[in-house]
Amino acid sequence: MIKKLLKLILFNILALYSINQISESFIFADETQTLIKTAAFLAIFAYLAKPVLKLLLLPINVITLGAVGSLLDIFGLYLAQMLIMGFEITNFYFPGFDYNGIIIPSFTLSTFASYIVISFLLNLFIGIISWII
Repeated sequence: MIKKLLKLILFNILALYSINQISESFIFADETQTLIKTAAFLAIFAYLAKPVLKLLLLPINVITLGAVGSLLDIFGLYLAQMLIMGFEITNFYFPGFDYNGIIIPSFTLSTFASYIVISFLLNLFIGIISWII
């Protein structure tokens, strides 16, 4: 149990750090300490609270074809922002991309859309890291 939780905390640290390097939508007041607190909170939320909430919301989860899992991840990020001082999620800014005629213009997402994108990226990075290790 503790080994799995520590592994999940490590994966969250790596994923949060990676997303922070890609995007400037995370604000960590005291870089390392706040990063570790946030990763620990998200890991404990995913390990303890998320299964219980999924079980309680099982009928809604079946009707929405699993969308409740994504909403719980967004809720976990929101709780982390509310409870951990120094951790903040701001608007997501994509600077744009231009390569050999392929042009993706820059854009900014609202705070709620930032939660959605960051939740998706966090799950993606954690999945990739757990697949590699």
